[in-house]
Amino acid sequence: MKKQSIRKQFAITAIVLIAVTILICLLANVLFLERVYKGDKEKSLIETYEFLNDNIAKGSLNSEEFLINLENACTRYNLDMILLNEKNYPIITSAMNYEALTRKLMQYVWGMMPTTETLVREETYVIVSTMDSRTNTTNMEMWGRLDNGYIFLFSTPMESIVESAAISSRFLCVIGIVSVILGGMISWIYSGKISNPILKLAQLSEQI
Repeated sequence: MKKQSIRKQFAITAIVLIAVTILICLLANVLFLERVYKGDKEKSLIETYEFLNDNIAKGSLNSEEFLINLENACTRYNLDMILLNEKNYPIITSAMNYEALTRKLMQYVWGMMPTTETLVREETYVIVSTMDSRTNTTNMEMWGRLDNGYIFLFSTPMESIVESAAISSRFLCVIGIVSVILGGMISWIYSGKISNPILKLAQLSEQI
């Protein structure tokens, strides 16, 4: 009886620890995934802005290395971008639809862009969340002015974070159930190896 009791305690403790760990991961996924995702998107936009601003300030606008690095950044972060000079003429663009980006940028400059949610507002740039009515998708966009007076627009699509979180949560639930079952079985097997020496020591101490 004593041996069975110890084995049960080990097994129950292991199952509880596994279940609590999975529950914490599930709650973190539901509560913080969207915030982390948006923060990562904002960070990528700011990094690209700083890279663009610094290199243009150094006079590297026509540098092949700069253009290659900028193209790599746009590919890595899934960005469409447009850069206009003081005459609103496109200098650099990473998108085929640069005319649409130009119109959108001018709407931002003139304050005519509807249905936007401001996420970050600084002196030289603004990051917003906006709905693209043509594709019915949500984009995170940054627009503003560089130190030399050029204006720019970055646009990156935002995945359906709610749907992604739901899929991730369901996956965690399945993993959690499997982990609890396997953990209970493994702990029950190995608890016997742990409890046997303890019981022998207890019997020995009683004899002494």
